[in-house]
Amino acid sequence: LDNISQHVRELVRVVKGIRCILVVGGFAESPFLIKRMESDFSNVECRVLRPRDASIAVVKGAAMYGQNPDVITARISKYTYGVRTRMPFDKKKHPESKRVDSKKGPRCTDIFNKFILMNDSVECGKLIERSLWPVHKD
Repeated sequence: LDNISQHVRELVRVVKGIRCILVVGGFAESPFLIKRMESDFSNVECRVLRPRDASIAVVKGAAMYGQNPDVITARISKYTYGVRTRMPFDKKKHPESKRVDSKKGPRCTDIFNKFILMNDSVECGKLIERSLWPVHKD
């Protein structure tokens, strides 16, 4: 129970605005787990909810998704995605140590150009496009 509580506490800390914890899956039938969750999260104004038939809720959801994938319209990104690149140098944002001169003017090297941030909601099937060019001819 300690590991579960610690993991959920970290999620509540990182993901702002959580008002409800939905407990599903086989272990959701445990009265010890539910009492522990209610006790641990009563002070952060989070309601702990366990739906009827909580032990099969995950299976039902998977079956619903299998029959109609459109029931899920977005996902929360687990990671931040991007590429290392060079950007136009901005002395207000970039340290001088990362400045390099190029034919197109001063650039900032070793920049992580982010496409999607961790915890962003990303629409299923949405295309994210970025234009990038090679830094060197070879």
